Amino acid sequence: MNKNKFRGKRIDNGRWEFGNVINCASGEKTYIFPIDSYANESLKIGEEGCLRLVTMEVDPETVGQYTSLKDKNGKEIYEGDAIKIDHPFHPIRIVFFDNCSFKTRIPGLNDGVFLLNLYDSNVELIGNIHDNPELLGVESDE
Repeated sequence: MNKNKFRGKRIDNGRWEFGNVINCASGEKTYIFPIDSYANESLKIGEEGCLRLVTMEVDPETVGQYTSLKDKNGKEIYEGDAIKIDHPFHPIRIVFFDNCSFKTRIPGLNDGVFLLNLYDSNVELIGNIHDNPELLGVESDE
């Protein structure tokens, strides 16, 4: 069951936030509104005990939707994640959303696109393209 949950890296401290995404009408800022266990309940209480909306500004380039899938270790898989699968030649894949479905692509190959396999129990989350850009398969000039 897809909970329409998102994640994004905070602008102020670089930490990941999880919840609903809120885009400003101007398109200049993007926020995550924490939900469920990700919400810090103490931040929700404002003056005189009133509830307040707590949002965290995030880098819009890092926002990714939850696929509703978990890897073999129970870790949630989001857009922008790098996963390892059982494949002899191209075991690393990057998760992305396109045309109403989650897909994976082989880093460095433009034509290597595959549907995200819902039944592969050997998928392992190994990082994401924001914290581990080297997983994109782009060679550095160093």
